[in-house]
Amino acid sequence: MEDSEPGINQWLEDHGPVENHMHHMEIETGLFVGLSEDKTGFAIELSTCFPNPASTTTNMNLTLQRNTNVSISLVNILGQSIKEFPSRNLSAGNNPITIDVSDLNSGIYYCSVKAGDERITKKIIVQK
Repeated sequence: MEDSEPGINQWLEDHGPVENHMHHMEIETGLFVGLSEDKTGFAIELSTCFPNPASTTTNMNLTLQRNTNVSISLVNILGQSIKEFPSRNLSAGNNPITIDVSDLNSGIYYCSVKAGDERITKKIIVQK
């Protein structure tokens, strides 16, 4: 059975096998998922949000290969900015992140984490 839309198989055909390199994949909404690597080889990794759905707070782990300035924002499903968190310099390694969602209405939101020139976005479901 063949996929009706291009996916990972098409990507592999277009780009060839991946050897010792991490790449990002862009889904149809234009959001980045999972692991990302910029042109300089700087990779960032963002875990899935937990708990998800959340009612008061949700947590993620951001792993950086080197110290970098990180900014975090929340947008709704229409792409409207809901919250912007001040940029801060984080250390290489694992960095736990807690997002307060207690003031948000029930719905689907996207948490976008920008580290250096790379951005990873994760879906957060708020359920009251």
